[in-house]
Amino acid sequence: MNANKEVRLMESRRRWLSGLAITLTTIVSYLAFWRLAPGTTFIVGCAALLACLIALWVAGKPQD
Repeated sequence: MNANKEVRLMESRRRWLSGLAITLTTIVSYLAFWRLAPGTTFIVGCAALLACLIALWVAGKPQD
Protein backbone atom coordinates (compact mmCIF):
# COMPACT_ATOMS: atom_id res chain seq x y z
CA MET A 1 0.00 0.00 0.00
CA ASN A 2 2.87 2.41 0.76
CA ALA A 3 4.39 1.77 -2.66
CA ASN A 4 1.15 2.82 -4.35
CA LYS A 5 1.02 6.00 -2.24
CA GLU A 6 4.63 6.83 -3.12
CA VAL A 7 3.93 6.34 -6.84
CA ARG A 8 0.94 8.71 -6.65
CA LEU A 9 3.04 11.25 -4.73
CA MET A 10 5.80 11.13 -7.35
CA GLU A 11 3.28 11.49 -10.19
CA SER A 12 1.70 14.45 -8.43
CA ARG A 13 5.10 16.07 -7.92
CA ARG A 14 6.00 15.52 -11.60
CA ARG A 15 2.74 17.11 -12.73
CA TRP A 16 3.32 20.08 -10.44
CA LEU A 17 6.89 20.57 -11.70
CA SER A 18 5.71 20.20 -15.28
CA GLY A 19 3.08 22.87 -14.73
CA LEU A 20 5.66 25.14 -13.11
CA ALA A 21 8.05 24.70 -16.05
CA ILE A 22 5.28 25.50 -18.54
CA THR A 23 4.26 28.58 -16.55
CA LEU A 24 7.82 29.91 -16.31
CA THR A 25 8.42 29.30 -20.01
CA THR A 26 5.22 31.14 -20.85
CA ILE A 27 6.18 34.12 -18.68
CA VAL A 28 9.67 34.35 -20.20
CA SER A 29 8.26 34.13 -23.73
CA TYR A 30 5.64 36.76 -22.92
CA LEU A 31 8.30 39.16 -21.64
CA ALA A 32 10.49 38.53 -24.69
CA PHE A 33 7.63 39.29 -27.06
CA TRP A 34 6.73 42.35 -24.99
CA ARG A 35 10.03 43.93 -26.07
CA LEU A 36 9.23 43.26 -29.73
CA ALA A 37 5.58 44.34 -29.86
CA PRO A 38 4.13 45.64 -26.60
CA GLY A 39 0.66 46.53 -27.93
CA THR A 40 0.00 43.19 -29.58
CA THR A 41 1.45 41.30 -26.63
CA PHE A 42 -0.83 43.20 -24.24
CA ILE A 43 -3.92 42.29 -26.28
CA VAL A 44 -2.87 38.63 -26.52
CA GLY A 45 -2.15 38.57 -22.77
CA CYS A 46 -5.57 40.04 -21.96
CA ALA A 47 -7.28 37.48 -24.20
CA ALA A 48 -5.31 34.65 -22.57
CA LEU A 49 -6.21 35.88 -19.09
CA LEU A 50 -9.88 36.09 -20.03
CA ALA A 51 -9.76 32.56 -21.49
CA CYS A 52 -8.09 31.28 -18.31
CA LEU A 53 -10.74 32.88 -16.12
CA ILE A 54 -13.54 31.39 -18.23
CA ALA A 55 -11.89 27.95 -18.09
CA LEU A 56 -11.55 28.15 -14.30
CA TRP A 57 -15.16 29.30 -14.00
CA VAL A 58 -16.39 26.40 -16.13
CA ALA A 59 -14.21 23.93 -14.20
CA GLY A 60 -15.62 25.18 -10.90
CA LYS A 61 -19.27 24.92 -11.88
CA PRO A 62 -21.13 22.06 -10.21
CA GLN A 63 -22.20 19.30 -12.57
CA ASP A 64 -25.93 18.64 -12.77
